[in-house]
Amino acid sequence: PEPLAPALEAPRFDVVRIGARGVAVIAGRAAPGAEVVLLEDGREIGRARADARGEWVILPADPLRPGTRQFSLLARRGGEEVTSPDVVVVVVPEPPPLIAEAPRPADPPAPTPATAAATAASTAPEPAAAAPAAPLVVLLPTAQEPPRVLQGPGPRQGLGLAQVDYDQGGAIRFSGTAEPRTTVRVYVN
Repeated sequence: PEPLAPALEAPRFDVVRIGARGVAVIAGRAAPGAEVVLLEDGREIGRARADARGEWVILPADPLRPGTRQFSLLARRGGEEVTSPDVVVVVVPEPPPLIAEAPRPADPPAPTPATAAATAASTAPEPAAAAPAAPLVVLLPTAQEPPRVLQGPGPRQGLGLAQVDYDQGGAIRFSGTAEPRTTVRVYVN
């Protein structure tokens, strides 16, 4: 008798990142060799095959439009199909309005005291507009686990190591958080 193949495991979300313009990167784990299908509110928006380690990455072709949506996963292998118990809720904010600037004359006339005061008042910097809200991504796992924020508004503060990953050749990949526009050095051993 042939040995029974292990049951197809449900796919899981590890990373869901939404960029400022709605570009999404979704990654996770599934049974090695399984085809993983990403569904947005029940409609397929991407698919990938899990590698030998069970890792997969999907980059949907179209940016996400502003609004709220739900992502779910489906895995297929050898005629078997399983749905993930996890759901990811994504909120993509409206982009900030574009403000056009009027063209400036090449050589403005010499200002008089009255026009200088009016020009100074009209060109004074306006108060900074509130920063646009960042996308919000929340993983809603099975009932045994609490919801987890995968991406939230506002920059994370401080330095933190989130993940260390090793490939088959022994190379190490690090990921984490740091203050914006800072240089991070990683020392091993």
